[in-house]
Amino acid sequence: ANILLDGVWDPPLSRWLAYFASSSQTIFDVGAHCGYFSLVMRRFAPAFTQIHAFEPNERVRNQYRRNVELNGYTQMVVSPQAVSDQDGEVTFYVRDQIEPGISSTYPVFRYDRVAAVPTIRLDSYCEQAGVAQIDLIKIDVEGAEAAVIRGMKNELGNHHCILLIEGHPSLLADGEAAGLLNALDQAGYCLFHIRDSSAVSMKDRVLPHEHILAVHDDRLA
Repeated sequence: ANILLDGVWDPPLSRWLAYFASSSQTIFDVGAHCGYFSLVMRRFAPAFTQIHAFEPNERVRNQYRRNVELNGYTQMVVSPQAVSDQDGEVTFYVRDQIEPGISSTYPVFRYDRVAAVPTIRLDSYCEQAGVAQIDLIKIDVEGAEAAVIRGMKNELGNHHCILLIEGHPSLLADGEAAGLLNALDQAGYCLFHIRDSSAVSMKDRVLPHEHILAVHDDRLA
């Protein structure tokens, strides 16, 4: 309904992703859903930019591929793994009908079924795919944010990528929200609340239920 009325979904996040994508060579979309934000980033990124997306929900992953095809874009690949802190397999709680994008490795409210899906750490993926540099990562994984961060220690320490993370504090296990923020802090990242045209420094150390921007000290300028 929002897209039908306004032509855009989540205007503030769309604008921030478009802005950062315009100067990025390699982009990761973790929890890519049907590809809306991947398409926004692809539209504003340089032609040579590579987008690596991850979506374990088969239904919306197929929609992702179809949307890429309909838009005639290249340099985009979507993988079936759930990004986590281990390479292996995990139980995935799937919504098939209402809001399938809320499917998660966390037991979401009123899921329709469970499925076993492969998992991968971003550190492992980069090594396997030969990714030497990440510039921008969007993370929206319905409660698995802390696991994603734990699985990308090399990338946080070496690449100093920009991260846009949707917080789901109500879905995280006890201590995981604090652990996520501490991991970013220890890796040298500054955290911000994003607004329509501004980024406001996070004064408290509480994970909000909204998108946060994480930028390494070296890239603040």
